[in-house]
Amino acid sequence: ATDQITYLATDGGVDGLVVPSIILDSVFPNVANGGRFVFISTILSDYNGLMQYALDVGFDNVCIVSKKKLFFEELLLIECSVGN
Repeated sequence: ATDQITYLATDGGVDGLVVPSIILDSVFPNVANGGRFVFISTILSDYNGLMQYALDVGFDNVCIVSKKKLFFEELLLIECSVGN
């Protein structure tokens, strides 16, 4: 999360959800029934809000499948699935 988007590869905007939300919007229509989309987030952003947004977009199941603690943050591997 930052006050403004300065670098699209790593920036999520004010609440940390702006860029990831755009990505989820574009990914969902391209995930087949029984398919999944996996991405990495950080506990420094609103990952719960992002997971809820994925459900709101239409994914059937969203869960944290792995965590990796680093010295300055913790990374989360989040899986979103459609169907099955």
